[in-house]
Amino acid sequence: MASDEDILDAIGQADFREYLLKVIGGAGSTGEWRYLVGTMIDQLSPDEIAERHAVNRATVFRWRRSVVRRLVQALTPPDKF
Repeated sequence: MASDEDILDAIGQADFREYLLKVIGGAGSTGEWRYLVGTMIDQLSPDEIAERHAVNRATVFRWRRSVVRRLVQALTPPDKF
């Protein structure tokens, strides 16, 4: 049976995870990191992330929005922003 890493490599998600970590990097907020670790590493739902960190769902969705905005800025050339 294939390991999780073998499967991730086969579908390219391992590269995507590495890319996200580079984009967020040291500039990421605690909430952004909690969201990324919760969703990508621990495979948690927003409700589970909220429970783990004793916050409400709205906070988790703010963290997600912050991650998305950071990615859009990193992926969008300055002249198109």
